[in-house]
Amino acid sequence: MLVDDDDSNIFLYRMILERSGLVEKITAFTDEWAALAELNRQIIHQEKMPELLFLDVHFRELNAWTFLERLASTLGGNTLETIIVVMTASIDPNHQEIARNHSLVKEYRTKPLTKNILKEIIHKYFLQVYDLKN
Repeated sequence: MLVDDDDSNIFLYRMILERSGLVEKITAFTDEWAALAELNRQIIHQEKMPELLFLDVHFRELNAWTFLERLASTLGGNTLETIIVVMTASIDPNHQEIARNHSLVKEYRTKPLTKNILKEIIHKYFLQVYDLKN
């Protein structure tokens, strides 16, 4: 799942994910509220959650931290299997510290998403399905 309020980032991320050949389905949202509603719906109905979520830090109304706190509220203490990667153009060390200490965040990366960053994430979290020859 891609959540970023910039259409050009969504386009780039989608292209990288599609070309990787490692992704079956890509869901993208430029509206943070719509993305949060979809994730909350999946949690409440116990549906399959995205395996990987790229989440922008800054949105029109929320930031990634508020988004994640609302998501955690819906989880109600249950664990989330989704690998959440927070993406940002900012080099704010406070964001890095928050991400490092947030229980739902697995990675904090600087934009843009690249093929190499995707390979690193796949290798780290999904090694069993990743062809190391890529």
